[in-house]
Amino acid sequence: SIEELSALLPPDAPQLSSQLSDQQREAALQCALQAAHAHNKSQPLARIFVLTGGPGTGKTFTVREVVRQWVVQRKRVLMACPTARAAAVLSDAVGLKASTIHRLLKFNPQTSTFGHDALNPLEADAVVVDEASMLDVSLAAALFAALP
Repeated sequence: SIEELSALLPPDAPQLSSQLSDQQREAALQCALQAAHAHNKSQPLARIFVLTGGPGTGKTFTVREVVRQWVVQRKRVLMACPTARAAAVLSDAVGLKASTIHRLLKFNPQTSTFGHDALNPLEADAVVVDEASMLDVSLAAALFAALP
């Protein structure tokens, strides 16, 4: 329940927006709890949070709230999308700069390599990827490899 999840958060955790629906609040709390334990590299899948839902279900509003929570906690947050248009929409919705995934990973078209990879991971505490359904397998693999 929401109360049980809230009780697991540290006492200094920022308050969630009162405008969230119960389902959005639960998703934001799940994400906050997961972020609190993201340092555990022995469980890499526990460090990934997937938010899904149909059009108009409040995904963007929930992401905005989760990112706000992370910023208040002074986490380094990066945001990216497969396309520049989607990145602009995400930036406008959340109020934080977003880029394309290629730009985030510093893609070099001459060598077809990425500047960020497993040997040079992204410098972030959290990475938000919107419109992930547009990712192809190779770009998703490059992104996952570059996660801290």
